[in-house]
Amino acid sequence: LKAVCSPDSRLIAVADLGCEIPAPGGGHFWSFCATVFESRSGREAFRILDAPAHAAPAHRIIDAAFSPDGARLATLGQGDSRDDDGEYEVRIIDCQTHEIQGAFRRSPFPQGSLFGSVAFCADGRRIALALNGKVHSPFVSTVEVCEADTGATDFVLDDVRESAVTHNGRLLAAVHKSDGIQLWETTAGRQVATLKATPNGELISGITFSADDRRLAVAG
Repeated sequence: LKAVCSPDSRLIAVADLGCEIPAPGGGHFWSFCATVFESRSGREAFRILDAPAHAAPAHRIIDAAFSPDGARLATLGQGDSRDDDGEYEVRIIDCQTHEIQGAFRRSPFPQGSLFGSVAFCADGRRIALALNGKVHSPFVSTVEVCEADTGATDFVLDDVRESAVTHNGRLLAAVHKSDGIQLWETTAGRQVATLKATPNGELISGITFSADDRRLAVAG
């Protein structure tokens, strides 16, 4: 499960939450979805299903993120799981109307075993996608910053072991195979700094920004 709060803390989105969906002709099938709750009351506000109610489940939602203004929700889903070469699917949902404003797909590594994450950038018009495929151990990602509405690519970082986006969406941190950490401006698409976080070259296993975005925590 993955839970994220809207910037105003009014809504909580839970990705990959299992639920039973009525099936045609009676009965139910098990589906994965992103469910959005009101944080104060705990009531369900709306639900984003991984497949239409009339169809068998086609993919599962593996991550979700709110835009900086809380008006939109981005979901990252695993495409048709009946094939080993399933695709990632990104959807942009209006939190007021609950309608899908945009959707596009990305092909993963051919080995399947999909993992990934999604985050909005500072302007709310772009999103950062970390798309993983189980190539070797540990996982290697392709990080892409693209237009949220159309999926048009702005820039791509290859061979990324770990990545994180600041809470304000302004900076993207990426750990490459060399174990150096690159900082990128998400709106301009330019590298602004390179950090050496492990003095003895230890493998970095995780990174995350502090709540105020002033510090970067590194796990080795």
